[in-house]
Amino acid sequence: MSVQCSKAEFGMCLADDALILLSNRVSNLQDFLTDTVCLLRETVTDLFLVCLTRLRIDILFRCGPAWRVEHR
Repeated sequence: MSVQCSKAEFGMCLADDALILLSNRVSNLQDFLTDTVCLLRETVTDLFLVCLTRLRIDILFRCGPAWRVEHR
């Protein structure tokens, strides 16, 4: 004995499956974008700290002890 499904029921099943797949894809994309944004934020922070450190070193060498002696 075989089970007969109407075309409407079959179409609804396909639509449900498609929505589930789409939802999973959106969720995966959302996770990927969240991870990417976090990684970019960490990278920008690291680059900022490196630049700030280099700037401090540059200022230290340019305006270090020699600058203090000249401007007493």
